[in-house]
Amino acid sequence: IKLDNIGRITIPMEIRKKLHINNKDNIRITINNKIICIEKIKKNNNCCICLKTECTNKIGNKNICNDCIKHLKENINK
Repeated sequence: IKLDNIGRITIPMEIRKKLHINNKDNIRITINNKIICIEKIKKNNNCCICLKTECTNKIGNKNICNDCIKHLKENINK
C-alpha cells in the first residue's frame, strides 16, 4: 500500500471485509510502539464529541462520555 500525494491510504477490500468496515463507518486510528492500528468504532456506543466508546451517557439521543461532560461543564461560562 502506498500513500497518495496528500498522505492518504486506501484500506484494501479484503481487510475491510475482515474488519467489517463499510463506507461511512467510524474508525479510530492509533499508534502503538510505531505500529498504526485501525479499529472500527460501533456507531451507537461512541461519544458524539470525541468518539470514545467507554463511559458514555445518553443525553437526548446522543452519547457523551464523562470526560467530554466534564470539559463542557468546566468551559460553559468561559
